[in-house]
Amino acid sequence: MFGVIAGLVVALVFTAGGTRVALNIRGAATTMARRREENVDLQRQAQGMLGAAPVIWPVALFRCAGAIVG
Repeated sequence: MFGVIAGLVVALVFTAGGTRVALNIRGAATTMARRREENVDLQRQAQGMLGAAPVIWPVALFRCAGAIVG
């Protein structure tokens, strides 16, 4: 009986940890969406590029990753 209860407690802890990571991925995607415009010019200057910035993964991809992990 103790083994079953201990297993359920461990599963609950890991589930809570996984949920926290998934929500953090979504939060990171939102932050990236807000700062993207500001960072595009800085990225161009840092790389010495005058043309278009390289393709960055869209925010929707990170949100989907967060949903899958969650």
